Amino acid sequence: VTSCSEKRCVGSIVLPDKEKNPKIESSQIKVEALKFFEEYFQSEQCLNSLKHTKRINEVLTEIESCNSYELTEKELIFGARLAWRNASRCIGRIHWKNLHVFDCRHVTTAQQMFECCLQHLRFATNNGNIRSAITIFPNQNNGEFRIWNPQLVRYAGYKQNDGVIGDPSSIEITEIAQSLGWVSKRTMFDILPLIIQAGSKEPQLFEIPEEYILEVNIQHPVYPQLDQLGLRWYAVPIISNMALSCGGLTFAAVPFNGWYMSTEVSVRNFCDESRYNLLKPIAEILGYNTSTHMSLWKDRVVLELTAAVLHSYQAAGVTMVDHHSTAESFMKHLHKENKLRGGCPSDWVWIVPPLSGSICPVFHQEMLNYKLKPAYEYQAVAWVNYKSQTSANKHTFKKISNLVKLATNMMSNAITKRHKITILYASETGRAESFAYNLQELFRNGFNSKVICMDQYDFEDFKNEKCIFVVASTTGNGEAPENGQVIFSVFGLGSKAYPNFCAFANSINSLLKTLGGEEIYPFVEGDELCGQEDAFKSWSQGCFKAACEQFSVKIGNQPTNVSQLCSAHYCAIFPQMFVMKSLHEELKLFHQKAIEECRIVSVRNLQTEESNDVTNLVCIDKLSTKKLLYNSGDHIGVYACNNIEMVERLISRVTNNKLTLSTVVDIVLDKEISYDKEVKNQLQTRLPFPNTLGRIFGWYLDITTPPSMKLLGIFASKCKNVNEKEMLMKLATVCNEYETWKQSSYCTIVDVLEEFLSVEIDFILLATELPILKPRYYSVSSSPDLYPDEIHLTVALVTYSMNNAVHNGVCSSWLHSRKSEDKIYCFVRKAPAFNFPLSSSAPIIMVGTGSGIAPFRSFWQQRLFNMLHQSKVKFGKMFLFFGCRNNFDNIYGRELEDAKCQGALTKVFVGYSRLSGKPKTYVQDLINANSEVILKYFIKKEGHIYVCGNVNMASDVQKTIINIMMDNLKYSEQDCKDLIHNLKVIKRAESESGYQRIQGSRVKDKKMTRTNIERLKLMFDHEDSVSQQQKKKTIPKRYDQQKAVARTKCSRLCQKFKNRKPIIDN
Repeated sequence: VTSCSEKRCVGSIVLPDKEKNPKIESSQIKVEALKFFEEYFQSEQCLNSLKHTKRINEVLTEIESCNSYELTEKELIFGARLAWRNASRCIGRIHWKNLHVFDCRHVTTAQQMFECCLQHLRFATNNGNIRSAITIFPNQNNGEFRIWNPQLVRYAGYKQNDGVIGDPSSIEITEIAQSLGWVSKRTMFDILPLIIQAGSKEPQLFEIPEEYILEVNIQHPVYPQLDQLGLRWYAVPIISNMALSCGGLTFAAVPFNGWYMSTEVSVRNFCDESRYNLLKPIAEILGYNTSTHMSLWKDRVVLELTAAVLHSYQAAGVTMVDHHSTAESFMKHLHKENKLRGGCPSDWVWIVPPLSGSICPVFHQEMLNYKLKPAYEYQAVAWVNYKSQTSANKHTFKKISNLVKLATNMMSNAITKRHKITILYASETGRAESFAYNLQELFRNGFNSKVICMDQYDFEDFKNEKCIFVVASTTGNGEAPENGQVIFSVFGLGSKAYPNFCAFANSINSLLKTLGGEEIYPFVEGDELCGQEDAFKSWSQGCFKAACEQFSVKIGNQPTNVSQLCSAHYCAIFPQMFVMKSLHEELKLFHQKAIEECRIVSVRNLQTEESNDVTNLVCIDKLSTKKLLYNSGDHIGVYACNNIEMVERLISRVTNNKLTLSTVVDIVLDKEISYDKEVKNQLQTRLPFPNTLGRIFGWYLDITTPPSMKLLGIFASKCKNVNEKEMLMKLATVCNEYETWKQSSYCTIVDVLEEFLSVEIDFILLATELPILKPRYYSVSSSPDLYPDEIHLTVALVTYSMNNAVHNGVCSSWLHSRKSEDKIYCFVRKAPAFNFPLSSSAPIIMVGTGSGIAPFRSFWQQRLFNMLHQSKVKFGKMFLFFGCRNNFDNIYGRELEDAKCQGALTKVFVGYSRLSGKPKTYVQDLINANSEVILKYFIKKEGHIYVCGNVNMASDVQKTIINIMMDNLKYSEQDCKDLIHNLKVIKRAESESGYQRIQGSRVKDKKMTRTNIERLKLMFDHEDSVSQQQKKKTIPKRYDQQKAVARTKCSRLCQKFKNRKPIIDN
């Protein structure tokens, strides 16, 4: 029977209240066992046989002796399947005989349970071809075996003051997971870890490796705007909080699954008010009128969302059924059951789909709801009655959790009352990010500070900010890093080795002033070549003092050095049981990039035997993945491993040979120290712990860059030898001494620790202080059409000597040591400003030196392919200016000759700067000697120029072009510079800054004629008139202001050039 009574019906209650699973008396066990075995032996066609009688006697004897008994595996399988057959709320029961049963009653630990759950996940997912399954753990007579999660795969829910992030139905289990130490990213779709309790022991937390979870991105076949919500859902619904009651035994941990019906995801999970509640947001995206019910906007939303869900699962190859087909199959099952068993328990409220119910056959079907056993039953949530085994006062776990939450809230409230400081950073190599977090440490002492990357900052919040500090780096030719686009005191990082020193930070500073910001402390520039850390320390202390004065904050014993603030206490633990993720999945999760695992085809040295240099052609097989889509000129980011020998030396030095590469370690905050939640999250998410020391120091930490002044200061504080301590303090405090030492020796962290042997530190300090190892970027050297299954990279092996010590580039040396079939982890970074021109007839001029020829190989290969497959197309001329040291350094000499013979390259100019007996010839000399190419094909025929090489060469090339324009066209130098600059600003002539540590600067300047200046202005005006409304939604006003200034300047230049003679005669 159900829990309904004569006076009330509770059939429509989704989750009825349940107490802890009661202990069943032996008499009740006997009754239920007899009924179960009657059904079992009837199904075996041997009811009341000797076999039946013998088994009953065995069971009754066992119950008498221990108040329980054991089912055979065959009996258990029958009971699990029959329970599905009896499930009155399930519309998909027609498949009950196909349920696969994993008998895991032998397990005794939470770790074993977790491994069984992973086995279930892998089997059920089956690459999208979902299979129904159940895993059965020991019954409650053997202890409290429970999975606390409602489903094995479920999204987390985070309660906030203004609502909920994620799944509201998961708020409580999420908070419990966090109280057990789980640290998440707080997104809408964070997969919850499993909380598993075995044999009434303490619950344990387990994170599910990504490779076991299949998710489907929700996309609509007709309305692409739905994609902007970024919706997704998991493939398999594995219920894990229900109990199996079978033959008088209760199994409290029995995760089981079928597959999804479309409306479960679209209507219930996405649209229920108690779940994601996306009805109105989706309606607004689709443009429905939500002000009146007469528009039927709710009906239209659930219909389109269901269509999107069905389409997405089908496109992803994941099993899902629609509600109409499922309703029809249930009707067949119902009629069959009525014929075989005289009835079929059915809960009409649950059986009728939440969409189009009245036109499904089940809507008008009369149903009877009653309870049969075996059955899957609701049970009380595990944590309600759980009592901690370690608590002397026997406090319930829920009370402890509430106390933890209360303490956390009190701390949060105290911090909330402080003045808010926002610290924005834009970083290419991680240096600015590191400085930003150092600044946050300083401002924790009296302020509520937060650090945000610029590309993640919502600039709608700018009007509500009280105080903003910006730490911004500048790349190459003064451009913003990838994650920086905008926005008070500003600290700029740069290097005077490059033009436009700190240009991006300067722009931000000017912009904030233009927007009406008040500069709380003067703008400061930090030069990487001299005193950058010292400048940052001075600036950060000045900002802190100015902020305290501004907000009347009184701070006692305030630190005088940012380094003093990095005193968080950690401790290391060594997990005995550890499920290691694949390196591929771990890298993807850690770096938050679409990293793909590929295999090396070959690594071949392009240099001749006469050369002392090594330049490798690295061929990568991308056949295994369809996601590495690239164009000629794009970059490939490669994640490399530090030299293993160096890693072993470092681990040996800081652990006194006690630990090895394979030692699994976890770093946690000292329990004796209190931290606010933000600090805790920041520290615990810095590295993917727990992990092996080999992975942490090999793949995630930069151990080759010279230690910073801050880190040297920490070493000095832990140094026992007086002389060594004095030397380290001098390097840590005297800027000039540090810069001289760094430039002359370029010592790695290993070199420093092996030189200063009295420094006593552990690996925990290094794990929290060393910078993160960043990917290295290489230009693609192959055409995606000519080599559709491969990616080619041209990689110069970086090797240099300082103080008799040989240093090798991390990635170039790692690639050099790769063999065929070795794995490589990489991703594509688009470089639209350096892609092949859209117009086939446009002339192309390429300028490169050394390995800077890399992207141009993809250009001439693409041109060869296009010529073979587009015979009727007229192609523009293509010129290459290439410079190298000697003739044996012309690494693609033969290919160049072949490309020239086949007509892909019009002409190749090669200059040698170290050819014996010959004067030095650089690419700018070649350009100057062949100025007619620039005049005719770049200026008159509106060609494109691409430059790839070191930053000085790129600058010299631009100066040479300006000189050619001045000498032949009689323009003033300032006119030429203004023209180039303003064409770049309005994004019709690109200047792309490269990655100097890899292959130098790249400049792409195009269409620099006065005719085109006028044309650009017309195009810009037209673009403004037709898409102004759309631009207002997506582009901040500052960009419009910049472009307006550029248009004005271009107009003046147009007027200036109008009365001049033609640029060049025909």
